[in-house]
Amino acid sequence: MPYKIASISIFIFLLSLPISGRIINWATDADLNYAIGDIIIFNSANYVASAIGSQSPSENPSNFVNIEEELTQVSQSLPPDPPSWTAEELAAVQTQAAQLAAPDSNASDSTGLVSLSVRGRVGTGDNIRIMGFVLAGTGSGKILMRGLGPVLADWGLSSSSLLPNPKIRLFKYKSASNIQTGGSDEESSGKNFDYTDNTSPQLTSINSARASVLPLVNLNDNQAISLPSLSSGFYTMWMEDENDLTGIGNAAVDLYDSPSHSFTHASSRGLVYVDEAMFGSFKISGTGTRKIYIRGRGPTLSKYNVDNVMSDPEIVLFKYINDPSDDLETPPVEPTEIASNDDYESNASTSDTIKAYSTSLHGWPEIDAKEPALLIDLEPGYYSAHLKSKSNLDDGKNGWIGIDDVTD
Repeated sequence: MPYKIASISIFIFLLSLPISGRIINWATDADLNYAIGDIIIFNSANYVASAIGSQSPSENPSNFVNIEEELTQVSQSLPPDPPSWTAEELAAVQTQAAQLAAPDSNASDSTGLVSLSVRGRVGTGDNIRIMGFVLAGTGSGKILMRGLGPVLADWGLSSSSLLPNPKIRLFKYKSASNIQTGGSDEESSGKNFDYTDNTSPQLTSINSARASVLPLVNLNDNQAISLPSLSSGFYTMWMEDENDLTGIGNAAVDLYDSPSHSFTHASSRGLVYVDEAMFGSFKISGTGTRKIYIRGRGPTLSKYNVDNVMSDPEIVLFKYINDPSDDLETPPVEPTEIASNDDYESNASTSDTIKAYSTSLHGWPEIDAKEPALLIDLEPGYYSAHLKSKSNLDDGKNGWIGIDDVTD
C-alpha cells in the first residue's frame, strides 16, 4: 500500500529535511520548480527531490528518490516502526536521499564525441584527405567509416566540384599518446573502394548503421563505406579518389552500437581555399557539457616537412539547431556562429592552457602565435569548426585542424 503524505512516518521524514521541504502536487500546483528536499506527489506516488529542477519524475528520474522504495531499503537496518525512529536515524535516511543528486553537468555521464567528419578539397599524392581519430573505451567498438563524394550533391554542392569516386583505407598508430612512434600496417577490415564491394551480410549491417546515424538520399557505388570493429587507439583514415582525381569529399567516422566507447580526438590535414574552408564537424552526446579544444595549424606544419602551408589561418565554430541533416530541409536551417579565433594568444584566459595542450596531447610541436585555437565548454549537439584562409596569400595551401575532448 503506497505511503501517503499525511502518514506520521512521512511527516517526520519531511520535517527532517534541512533544505526546502515543500509539498508539491504535480497535478495541481502552478509552481513546478522544485529544490532539494521538496516532496513531490506524482501519479499517486511520493518522491523527495534530490536535485534542483523542473522536470517530472518520469522525465528525469535521477532527480528524485521514491520515498516508499527508500524507506523499504533502509528498513532492514532501522527499527521496524518508522514513527519510533530517532532524529539520527531519520537524518541518515535524508542524507542518503540528498546524496543521490542529479548528474554533474561536466562529468562522465556524458557519452562525449560520438560522430566526427571532415569535409574539404581532396587532392592527390601528399594532398589526399588524411583524417585522424582516437577511439577510447574497453573492448571493441563498431565504427561506421564513410568516404563520400557524389552524394554530397544532395546537400546543394555542385556535382562537378565533388570527388568522383572515393576510396578509404585505415591505419593505426603504435601509440595513442605519441604519433612520433609511427603507424602499423593497414587494417584490412577498414579498407573499402565501393559501397557494394561489401559482402551481403556486411551490407545489411552497414545499412542498419547508416540509417541510424544519418540517412543519405542516394546510395550508389561511388562512395566508400565500411563497418569495422576496432579496439581503442589512434587511427588514421585515408580518403582519395580511386582514379587519382580531385574534388570536395567528406571523410566521416561514427560510433554504432558501442555505448562504452567515445572519440577523444579528430584531426585532418588538407588544402584550404578562400572559397572552400576545411570543415571539422562533430557530435556531442550525453547530458552534460564537454570541454573541447579546437585548433588550426599552418606555420608549424613545416616542422613535418609539409610544403605550401598556410601562414595565418583562422577558426570559426558553428552550432546546428538539430543536426547536419537540417541542410536537407526546405528552406535549410542555417547553423549559428558561436565562437571564432585568429591568433590563440588573443584570449589571455586560455592561452597558457592552449599552449600546454598543443604539445602534451599527442606529441605535436608547440602551437605558433599565428595559429588559432579555442578552449570552450559545449553542450550536447552538432558542431562544425571551419578552418579558413583569411587572404588570397593563403589560397590553396595546406592547413590542419584538430579537435579534442579534454573534459576532466
